Amino acid sequence: MSAYRWVADQPSTPSEMEWRGFDPAPPGPGEIQVEQAAVGVNMIDTYVISGAYAIDPYPLTPGVEGAGTVTAVGEGIDEFTIGDRVGYGGPPLGAYATSRNMWPGYAVKIPDWLSFEDAAAIMIAGPTAQMMVKRVYPVTSGTKVLVHAAAGSTGDSLVRWCAHLGAEVFGTVGSKDKADRAQAAGCAHVINYREDNFADRILDLTNGRGVDVVYDGIGKDTFEESIRSLTSIGMFVTFGQASGPLPPIDLSTVPVTFSNFIARPSVFSFNAERETYLESMSDVFDVLEKGVLDATPGHIYPLKDAPTALSDLMGRKTSGSIVYSV
Repeated sequence: MSAYRWVADQPSTPSEMEWRGFDPAPPGPGEIQVEQAAVGVNMIDTYVISGAYAIDPYPLTPGVEGAGTVTAVGEGIDEFTIGDRVGYGGPPLGAYATSRNMWPGYAVKIPDWLSFEDAAAIMIAGPTAQMMVKRVYPVTSGTKVLVHAAAGSTGDSLVRWCAHLGAEVFGTVGSKDKADRAQAAGCAHVINYREDNFADRILDLTNGRGVDVVYDGIGKDTFEESIRSLTSIGMFVTFGQASGPLPPIDLSTVPVTFSNFIARPSVFSFNAERETYLESMSDVFDVLEKGVLDATPGHIYPLKDAPTALSDLMGRKTSGSIVYSV
């Protein structure tokens, strides 16, 4: 066998996946083959393995983010050539492998100054942050923003980009170390949710006004207090469910004097058009080169240690992005 990949035969836990050898087939029409150098780790990987997100039938290889070198191209491919350094962040599944064939709709050539590890860490967090601050709720100078899991991969990118745009950023974290990281990224106010009720703190800090927008990748544990943290015309943006899915939402509980908005955006749908995706990535590379975003992984695990990395991610033992070295 010349390549290896992680396989989930059925809905399961990360520890139940199997590391299997295989011989890569030539890329089909409209596909490229990538020799992986680094693979990004995301909460969506755990949802795919468990069956919470039914994206592909089993058996499957999880993973939607990575970076490496193009080793072959299929018929009809003219945007990529053998030897190109590429990064990708989006379907199809299959990133947890040393080599893979893939549709390149969410792939892009990466700049020479960007390492494979850094690229694998930012290919989803970067365009997700871009989508949030530019298109879902346009952030400008003076916007009051709440970012949950502010020391996480996407949280860190959101904090940095919002601060760069002049926003007043409130961030929640679960430890002193993560608080230091969030503050260094640009949070004006860091709240340890294990010690304080974040809604009470935000309302106190804003003299009862609340924030304009909440970016929430946590889900069940933060939803109700996030709504309470909003100003009268504010937006709650949910893009993950690390603590579990949101409860049913009863909009009749929103005070009649409020006009709150709820959004559940997907970076894959926002960037479904090739032109839009390339514009988004151009924006990401621009702020990376300027030092606005920091793509440096918080943790690097060997790909063979994927179950351990996913366990640490689910246990909230990590900060920043997680990358597998291949």
